[in-house]
Amino acid sequence: MLEVSGLAKAFGEREVFRDVAFAVAKGETVAITGESGSGKSVLAWCIAGIMRPTAGRIAFHGGRGRMQMLFQDSDSSLNPRMSVREILEEPLRILSLPWTPKRIGELLDSVSLPASTLNRCPRELSGGQRQRVALARALAPEPLLLIADEPAASLDPSLQAEIFLLLQELSGARGLSLLLISHNMDVVRLMASRVLRMSGGRLTPAASPSQ
Repeated sequence: MLEVSGLAKAFGEREVFRDVAFAVAKGETVAITGESGSGKSVLAWCIAGIMRPTAGRIAFHGGRGRMQMLFQDSDSSLNPRMSVREILEEPLRILSLPWTPKRIGELLDSVSLPASTLNRCPRELSGGQRQRVALARALAPEPLLLIADEPAASLDPSLQAEIFLLLQELSGARGLSLLLISHNMDVVRLMASRVLRMSGGRLTPAASPSQ
């Protein structure tokens, strides 16, 4: 589903990572771990097309809109002036995909939010609810690959568990390929079939999640 080879990123003379190479198969969950500041999120942004890598190749075997990203901070990733309904409709409209009240309702139901949420704005929701809205938005174009960048780091531990369990359930039910960026090894062991570690600008295989 995803192939990355020879990827590098630098900001001026500061090298973030170099010679990164890995692949994600259809339906596979791959986790990337590493200390804060190791370059995990920059790598995710490069793969998602938010940043341009300095060198290397990214091949995604899907189509437009079929790679989506779930960000760490829903406060900054959701437009505070939009209602939840508008937030869920936006990616479908941008990609010229059909949307109906039924479809929007199904998206909300898939992340276990009530229909009454549709007419509310992000500021009227809890942090956990906002991240569920962000997940529903990412699922709207029916992606083949979901990049989840520390998707629950800003939440309380109990809410983190809910988001990760929901991600695991949805990725399994939909056959999603999942690239999970996380420093939480308990989550990695639960969700990932393969773990890579970012350290010193290099991405290398880590211990098996079961170990």
